[in-house]
Amino acid sequence: MKLDNEFLFLTAFAFVIFSAIAFFFGRFTDHLRRHSRRPLPPRAFLLAFRLWFSALALGALALLLFSRHGLFAPVK
Repeated sequence: MKLDNEFLFLTAFAFVIFSAIAFFFGRFTDHLRRHSRRPLPPRAFLLAFRLWFSALALGALALLLFSRHGLFAPVK
């Protein structure tokens, strides 16, 4: 099966963006805590936010690798 380069680029870009958000959100909230007087959101919200973007990143990675037009697509 022929690789779809636009699909691969889009899913790779989504994976990078979602994983960067999930990874750096903790550092971003630490930066806000130091440089702002506003209270931080509850820890449960921060954890849910990071888990949500981690799940989105894993979904984009699964699409990138194992979808119909992915890198390890089934050959017919």
